[in-house]
Amino acid sequence: MVSRRLIVALAVTAVPVVASGASLDASIGRELFDRNWVSAPSSTKSNDGLGPLYNATSCGSCHTRNANAELDESGVPPGTIVRFGNAKGTGDAIYGRQLQTRGVGLPSEANPDITWTMEGSRRVPAIKLFSQAYGPLAGETKIALRRSSSLFGIGLLAHLGDEEILKRADPNDANGDGISGRAAMLTIDGTQLLGRFGWKATQVDLAAQTSMALRNDLGLSTPAHREPWGDCTEIQRACRAAPNGAEADGIEIPKSVVDLIVAYLESLPAPAPADPERGGRT
Repeated sequence: MVSRRLIVALAVTAVPVVASGASLDASIGRELFDRNWVSAPSSTKSNDGLGPLYNATSCGSCHTRNANAELDESGVPPGTIVRFGNAKGTGDAIYGRQLQTRGVGLPSEANPDITWTMEGSRRVPAIKLFSQAYGPLAGETKIALRRSSSLFGIGLLAHLGDEEILKRADPNDANGDGISGRAAMLTIDGTQLLGRFGWKATQVDLAAQTSMALRNDLGLSTPAHREPWGDCTEIQRACRAAPNGAEADGIEIPKSVVDLIVAYLESLPAPAPADPERGGRT
């Protein structure tokens, strides 16, 4: 059931821009994908709940024109984020899985800076965090840079059968091409499922990936991730106590909105094939 007047308003807005052959759901989903969310409380209850700590105000601000994020020589460019991890596969005990560089009434977690060095033919980033608002990272925490990926053709992956992916796995490089590809098998509610989306294929479908991005990047709760504070840890008490945009059902973004964004992602065409005459080095 559609639970927000926002969808109706966006439907009216989106009708004139429905492309030939595109569905109305996909057009509304595009409006939602590019929509700038605002902090709570707000006079427009249909689009509040951003943060309290976050990285972006919309999906489209990271996936600009649905393409890969660009990398430059300083700071953290739009569409790139700093991730935290450790040997246990969890994030930092204080800062969570992802550095939040913006805040609503709260200081950002830290100000990151990137410098690049050459290691042979590779350009390698070194990340420094300044003004860490909640103290130092745990000693075991690793820092890595991630860039948003291209979304073109992403919906086609959702329609591939598991067998098509699994039969191409080559964990021991049996064909000797130097690539030992492994399928990402996830255990969800006791069931083994194939991961397809997100960094290292940690999400099983586009709805799961969209919900995770809304949580980690925008601090918005969904039925899949009901925490209105997003990636804030238990130590970040002020973040968890801050106002949120949850409605009577306890969430900020209902399933109907997630489904519309998924419809938009599924509508994106595949990119043009690469020119076979261009070498990898070029």
